[in-house]
Order: sequence, then structure tokens, then C-alpha cells
Amino acid sequence: IARRQRQMCIRDRPNSVNSSRVGKVNAVVKVVVGVNPRGEPSSVNLLQSTGNAELDRLFMRWVKENWTFYPAEKDGAPIASKVVVPVRLNID
Repeated sequence: IARRQRQMCIRDRPNSVNSSRVGKVNAVVKVVVGVNPRGEPSSVNLLQSTGNAELDRLFMRWVKENWTFYPAEKDGAPIASKVVVPVRLNID
């Protein structure tokens, strides 16, 4: 598992999440993202929860749909890899 955050490229910021839907949150969520050779997330797995199952599910879907990465390389060719990404979420 790669632990280099610098390989992440976020295309869009998340839409605001209504606090009435998920409650107030100030937490760190950690996800393990499988990255294919094109830099697209092939899988997203929760490593550390926010404590709110709905927010975790929304966040993982958002990662899969909106994040891209610079793929890892081996001998100059892009390869599949995994990266652990911690993210602080603050929702009021």
C-alpha cells in the first residue's frame, strides 16, 4: 500500500452536506483507494470511520466519482496500486 498523498488529484470539491442529514461532524476519515493504471479509483474501502455510516457511504462514493490520481509506475509504465488517504471532515 502506497502512503504518498502527493499522488492524489481532486477534480472537484464536494457539494456541501446538509448537517441535518448527517449531523455535525468533526472527524478524520481514512480510505484505502485502489488506483488503476489510468489513475482512476478502482476501489474505495473504509479504513477509519467518521462514526456516521451514511456520511462514510457518501464520502466513499464521492471519492470514487471525483478523485483521480497520478498512477504509480514500474519501469516507466503506469501500474495499479493502493494509497491510504486521511481526510478531515468538518460539517456544521
